[in-house]
Amino acid sequence: MSQYATTLSQPIDKKIQTLWKIENESLEELGWSREDKSVIDLWDRECVKVKGHFEIPIPRKDKYDVLFGKL
Repeated sequence: MSQYATTLSQPIDKKIQTLWKIENESLEELGWSREDKSVIDLWDRECVKVKGHFEIPIPRKDKYDVLFGKL
């Protein structure tokens, strides 16, 4: 029970950082693509907290790239 109480007393930022670390560690094990890894890198760089909420950019492919592939 005391471990649970300790977990609840942690600030939410610390919990998010711990979750993010766990998620990123699994990238190597799962064999994610370069695109997947680049999105995670984007989120690591661009994640911000605004009024108590985390915001991350939505990765989008250029319409041309989707139709014709990258040159």
